[in-house]
Amino acid sequence: LDAPVFQYEADPVWYRKVEYLAELRRGFAAHEDLFSPGRIEVDFPDGQPIYFVATLGETLPDPAALWAEEQAFRKQQAEGVQSFRDRLILASDTYFYKDTHGRPGVIAGFPWFGEWGRDTFLALPGLTLPAGRLDLCHAVLVGALPFLRDGLLPNIYGADVASSSYQSADAALWFTRAVLLYQHASEADEAVWNEFGAALESIAEAYLRGTDLGLRVDERGRLHAGSPTLNATWMDAMVHGEPVTPRAGSPVELQALWYQLLAHLSELRSAAGDDAAAQRWEQHAQRAGHVLQHDFWLSSTEYLADTLDPDGQPDASIRPNAVLAAAMYYSPLSDHQKASVVQLALAELLTPRGLRTLSPHDPRYLGRYEGGPEARDRAYHQGTVWPWLIGFLVEAALQVFPLQGARMRSLAQVVAGFEEHLGEHGLGHISEVFDGDPPHRPGGTPAQAWSVAEVLRAAHMLELGGS
Repeated sequence: LDAPVFQYEADPVWYRKVEYLAELRRGFAAHEDLFSPGRIEVDFPDGQPIYFVATLGETLPDPAALWAEEQAFRKQQAEGVQSFRDRLILASDTYFYKDTHGRPGVIAGFPWFGEWGRDTFLALPGLTLPAGRLDLCHAVLVGALPFLRDGLLPNIYGADVASSSYQSADAALWFTRAVLLYQHASEADEAVWNEFGAALESIAEAYLRGTDLGLRVDERGRLHAGSPTLNATWMDAMVHGEPVTPRAGSPVELQALWYQLLAHLSELRSAAGDDAAAQRWEQHAQRAGHVLQHDFWLSSTEYLADTLDPDGQPDASIRPNAVLAAAMYYSPLSDHQKASVVQLALAELLTPRGLRTLSPHDPRYLGRYEGGPEARDRAYHQGTVWPWLIGFLVEAALQVFPLQGARMRSLAQVVAGFEEHLGEHGLGHISEVFDGDPPHRPGGTPAQAWSVAEVLRAAHMLELGGS
């Protein structure tokens, strides 16, 4: 403590059973004893700063220098930050880190998530490309390559392959989409093929021959994943060892990502002058596309089935995964199919804070994300709103509706409305989830990477204000 006059007065006091209301509502241990050893009294001299530094014995730099460095850093960050998009770009910096080997990665959310593969590759394009940070996007993609194993990338990263968890059927597929979007932004087609072509083909070959997590492709071109006791997609909540949202079989967004990978590989091989390989991938793409366009299509609702079970029977639940499928750059879906998916999502899933995970007309719908861990897990993908889904709704809508039309203006209002949330829960950030029912209270982590990323990407696609 750097002050002319100060004194410490010992006054040991225990505060018993302090109650934490937020933890109580979340069903966790919510009472704790706190100890205060005493107090420090300081005379504050006029016009002079006072620094309080606590250490465990290590020597720290001069506190005045530390404070000046922090002030300079924050001032530099804040310079030029005026628009909503500027604020989201500033927020996106928070999620990048480097591991002990210097490999850059993405933290899924604060305060309790680490580096998760699915979250990383879903969020990466939005965290980097709207701001023109191609080098950072490239570095994260390259850093993932050593972790590729049997066509899979980790769901939860460890220090190396051996200590990583490979429980996500789609992390590698989201990686392939991130490579595609990076390629479009960088316009470096040949370089992308040289750096990532082998990895993309290794993922496709592994899925074709069959790999872990029930991943395999049948003779019709349908991609299977998961099991009755394993949800390997992003809707992965489990209660008492059973999936809350069973999706064993062929989830629609995985089929769409699979088709996109095959079509992308055909184009890359063709550009490289390998017509035989290009034709092979195109044939696989045609089969996968036929499944998506016909087997998944429900004429009764003019919407895509959420999943085809292992026997090919459709799950007709109105969920946002159909929107993910309709948003892909490479897609066999017709404009009519895409438009119909978007319109039903606008009618039943869209809220001011993103898309619900289940239509409120479904008897299984749960509109409040609240209570203990089991109650929240049951609601997690059964009506709870996820902000990151708005990016894909905008992307799908832009393919079939004019930018200046009424639908897109309505979507732009929803995206712009997130600005008020930046000061509501996690300052400067966007929460993980919101209630499905009004007033759509925020929940989960107060700062989530893919929430920031996809709202930023949506704002960029809609040409909302900002640089």
